[in-house]
Amino acid sequence: MGWRGAFLFRPTGPGVFAYDDRGDVASPSGGTAVANVLDNDWIHGAPATLLAVSLHTMSSQDPHIALDPASGAVTVAAGVSPGTYSLVYAICDLADTTRCASAVVTVKVPPYLIAAGNDAGTASPSVTSTAIASVLANDALGGAPATAASVAMSLVSISPATTGVTFNTADGSVRVSAGTALGTYAIVYRICEIANPGNCAQATASVTVAPYLVDAVNDVASGSSKTGGTILASVLTNDMFNGGAVQSGQVTLSLVSITPASSGITLDTASGAVRVAPKTDSGNYSLAYRICDATDPANCDTATVAINLSGRSP
Repeated sequence: MGWRGAFLFRPTGPGVFAYDDRGDVASPSGGTAVANVLDNDWIHGAPATLLAVSLHTMSSQDPHIALDPASGAVTVAAGVSPGTYSLVYAICDLADTTRCASAVVTVKVPPYLIAAGNDAGTASPSVTSTAIASVLANDALGGAPATAASVAMSLVSISPATTGVTFNTADGSVRVSAGTALGTYAIVYRICEIANPGNCAQATASVTVAPYLVDAVNDVASGSSKTGGTILASVLTNDMFNGGAVQSGQVTLSLVSITPASSGITLDTASGAVRVAPKTDSGNYSLAYRICDATDPANCDTATVAINLSGRSP
């Protein structure tokens, strides 16, 4: 319930006096705008009550904004369009129904609160991909998650201008095309309530176009130079790609060097396994390998496997 009208003075003489009221509801979902219009009305010098007066609706700008004559409450049904409305009511003396007075109740129905939150995403220029699944993920309408069924999306601007970054106004996704120049792009978008197109909010989705982070991490392995075998299941186990563990198909693997040179130590570039042939010379070896982004062969990182081979059998 919102602000109530107040009388300028307390009538002391006989008569019926009705004073204007004002109230509002939280949103078009409706509610009670005024608890009791009689709260500031008077009859014969005393506060008006339903024991002394009757209540009557004279007019209402919207049939869904109504006065309850049994309680004096003015209610707004769900679905009333945002705006300001007037309801005229009258009170009449129960002891003399010719004694009446009227007043106006002004009711304000505000639009649903609409909120658009900023978003952020990343993409690689090496492949066309979705940087942000939907900008609506953190947007809201009337306290509920905004959806494509409740709000309409539109693009305001993309800066710096590029055709490589696109905004889908149907599902809210932001996509980056392969070959887009490196940098950070600001996609300004607007959401508007479908039921009330003038009720809008605006936010910015920031997309950084940069090569995926490729991080090869050093390993340590040991084994028997006498019997040989697999001394490391995969050099990729602790390597990272774009912030997560390397997954199949994300990187290519190649051997850089083995120091000192040895034909008995091999790297399986398909599985990442390091193997030792039986009767390989004992000693310490360093195996250097490289992993590269499968979609961007120039985006690489190198690591080493420190290997110790002893003459003992495992």
